[in-house]
Amino acid sequence: MTTVPRTPFIKKSLEESASLYQAQMAGSPAEEYLLSRGLSSETVESFRLGYIDDRSALPEHRHLRGRLAIPYLTKSGVVSMRFRVIPPDEDKAKYKGWQGIPAKCLFNVNDLWTTEPIFICEGEIDAITAHQAGLHAVGVAGVSNWDSNWWRIFRNRTVVILADSDDNGQGVGMAEMIMETVRDSSLVAMPSGHDVNSYVRAAGPEALLALINERLHRD
Repeated sequence: MTTVPRTPFIKKSLEESASLYQAQMAGSPAEEYLLSRGLSSETVESFRLGYIDDRSALPEHRHLRGRLAIPYLTKSGVVSMRFRVIPPDEDKAKYKGWQGIPAKCLFNVNDLWTTEPIFICEGEIDAITAHQAGLHAVGVAGVSNWDSNWWRIFRNRTVVILADSDDNGQGVGMAEMIMETVRDSSLVAMPSGHDVNSYVRAAGPEALLALINERLHRD
């Protein structure tokens, strides 16, 4: 699922960093932010989400202090990590990656171990939200980070792209780009002004499931 090999040193660093930052989550601004986004404490723990505070930041991550740490988990361990800005620092670059590891990694690949439909979301938070709602969901770290070779991963699967409608058509544009390479996939766009997370917060997970069912059966 990843684009470059991970040396034993990198693998160890990723695993240790994920554990270190996860230990700082309880009571942190990141926990407050995630709960405000509708994620449960159980979900936050299961995805090993973390927080980089002033005391726990490793030397190479000091410039990432105050950010949410999002590890990319696989059955063999942590293979990547991204760092999201949280309020009140949202004037900064929204995401930073782990230096030396490309952003072209699928998030939450453990959900691929199923024969049920796979849902592709834009971004980690949307994928986590869809997973919490009971779907098998993976995330793509932005429009430019879709790898056309990933069609092999989704071959002979039922695939549904959950497209954002909270931007200038960029979310639907990404979904259409994915559909060009993942044959027989379907598109379900969120209502105007919403991404997956904001729609679930506004209307509830049942509304998301109903929307998906309605759109797929209508098509």
